[in-house]
Amino acid sequence: MKRKGPVHAKLYVDVIIKHDNIECFYKQNKFDNNGNRVLEKEVKNDDFEFNQKNEYLIKKNMNEFQILNNYLKIQKMVLEKHEKARNYDAYNIVKNSINLICEFKNEFDNWFKENRK
Repeated sequence: MKRKGPVHAKLYVDVIIKHDNIECFYKQNKFDNNGNRVLEKEVKNDDFEFNQKNEYLIKKNMNEFQILNNYLKIQKMVLEKHEKARNYDAYNIVKNSINLICEFKNEFDNWFKENRK
């Protein structure tokens, strides 16, 4: 059986309507040379009105926040497994990954504070 790769959450920060589709700008698990998250773009065919842009972004980010929480939960289980097995190199790698995930979770929290009304 083929192993399924991890699904990383996306923090959607903006949406622009272009003709028949929309461009969604988001941050994910990709970093530039300075260690900052890279702003990426995807084109979707979702249908929404521009005056509902904020609601659209909140809905998208709530779904992505759930993905992030699930990923964090799995990583914590993996961390415990490596700790029990005394595999300290893998433990440290996963621990650093969890720290990055927690920083990203803080970005989500800040985004929700700024955009929820």
